[in-house]
Amino acid sequence: MLEWIKAMYMSLRQPRAGVIETKNITHEELKGMTKLELEELGIQLFDIDIDRRKKHSSLVAKLWKKIKKIK
Repeated sequence: MLEWIKAMYMSLRQPRAGVIETKNITHEELKGMTKLELEELGIQLFDIDIDRRKKHSSLVAKLWKKIKKIK
């Protein structure tokens, strides 16, 4: 039941206009972002849902791993 709710929720979310270059994002910039900004970045770049209930540092680490794979 939760999977169809998540699918519906994710399909309704539209990323912000504009293209973000992953090569320009540094680890320090990720540390300076809020949890909401990190979540939006994860949705825009990697189409992943980031759980904002986790610590800020774990969210940064998760996104940084994804960015390093692309670089």
